[in-house]
Parts: sequence; C-alpha cells; structure tokens
Amino acid sequence: MATLARTQTVAVQRPRFRFRLSRVLFLTIAVIITVLALMPFILTVSGSFKTKSEILDWPPAIIPAALHWENYVE
Repeated sequence: MATLARTQTVAVQRPRFRFRLSRVLFLTIAVIITVLALMPFILTVSGSFKTKSEILDWPPAIIPAALHWENYVE
C-alpha cells in the first residue's frame, strides 16, 4: 500500500509593530545614555591635546586643530 505523506505548513509570526518600536526606542535611549556617559572622558582626552585658548573656545571642538604634545611633559 502506498502511504501519502502529509505536508504541514508552519505559520511564521512576524514581530509586531509595537515590539519593533519598543526595541528601536530602547536602543535609541541606550545609545544616547552611552554617548552622554562617555562624553566627559572624550572631552578630557581631547582637551589634553589642546592649548588653553582652544579649551576656552565656544563652541568647543571635540577634535583639536593640531595635537599639542607639550601638555605631556616628562
């Protein structure tokens, strides 16, 4: 006797819009908090390569125009 194989299709559920939106919102907030937490460290390191006048400039530049190594004296 011949047996017939029965094929079944599996329904794939797509992520809901609410789940995707909450994940994007969570990741966005996490990136903002991370950048804000790292900003003092970044400004300190970049400020160590600036002259005094460059440090006091407004708006502050994160990347100095030229690296001033004289701030690191042996």
